[in-house]
Amino acid sequence: MLSPLSAPVRVLEDSWKLVQANCIECHSAQLISRNSSCREVWKRRITWMRQTYELHELETAVEDSILNYLASNYGQKESTRRAGLAAELLPDNPFGAD
Repeated sequence: MLSPLSAPVRVLEDSWKLVQANCIECHSAQLISRNSSCREVWKRRITWMRQTYELHELETAVEDSILNYLASNYGQKESTRRAGLAAELLPDNPFGAD
């Protein structure tokens, strides 16, 4: 009998294999893992690669699986930029008007 996690893990493995077969040909896994976007942005990137670099047409099910994998594992992150300093903590601007 399969554990409750076996089916999702299997889907994840299958999706990763599709990423390897279709994306790693041109991009390193590190490049993919350093990026983060929502599903729609990942889709626009694939469309752009298709139009700009003649990426081969992906079957709908393959593209959906890749997009789901990328959005789930490399989805849009919260802002990774630190918050700006409060105005009272900023140093004097030597170029500012007096």
